[in-house]
Amino acid sequence: IVRGDSGYSNQMRNLSSAVLPVSAGDWFELAVYVGTAGELRGLERTWLAIEVVETTDAADPPADFAFANAGAPAASEVLLRTVVARRSRLQVDLAGSQGKAGVAATAETDLDVQRNGTSIGTIRFAASASTAVFIAASETVLEPSDLLEVIAPGSPDATLADIAITLAGTLVI
Repeated sequence: IVRGDSGYSNQMRNLSSAVLPVSAGDWFELAVYVGTAGELRGLERTWLAIEVVETTDAADPPADFAFANAGAPAASEVLLRTVVARRSRLQVDLAGSQGKAGVAATAETDLDVQRNGTSIGTIRFAASASTAVFIAASETVLEPSDLLEVIAPGSPDATLADIAITLAGTLVI
C-alpha cells in the first residue's frame, strides 16, 4: 500500500517460493520487513501464510526424461541422449513410464535403454501396438554425469513412427 493511499486494494499479491523438502523436526522462521523504518503498519490488513502439503510422493519428487522422434527411427539411431544432472531413480519395469507411437509397428520392436553404454531396460512396441511396454529387471539409480540413452534397434521396423516417450524417474534426495 502506497503512503497516502486509502489502504484499499483489490489487487492480490501472492509471493511463493520453490517446494522445500522437509524432515521431522525442521522449523521455519518468517521475517517480515516493511518500509525503511522497519515498521509493520496496518497489521490488520497483512496476511502471511505458510502452506504445508503432505503427499504420498513427497519423498520422491519426479525426475522424468522425455523425448520424441518424428518419422521412423533409423537403424541404431540415438533417440535420447542426456547427461543426468541430479541423482535420479528409475524403478523396476520403468514403472510410471509412458510411450506412444503415431504409427504402430508391424513387428515387435525393442528400444534399448542404456546407462553409460550398458543396457538397463527395454521399451517394447508389440506388433500392431501403438502403446509401449517397459521392461527393466531392477531399479537403476542414475548419478550426476551419467549418460542416459535410448537406442533404436539395428534393424528397425519399417512402419513404427512418430514415437513419444517419457521415462518416469524420481529424484533421490
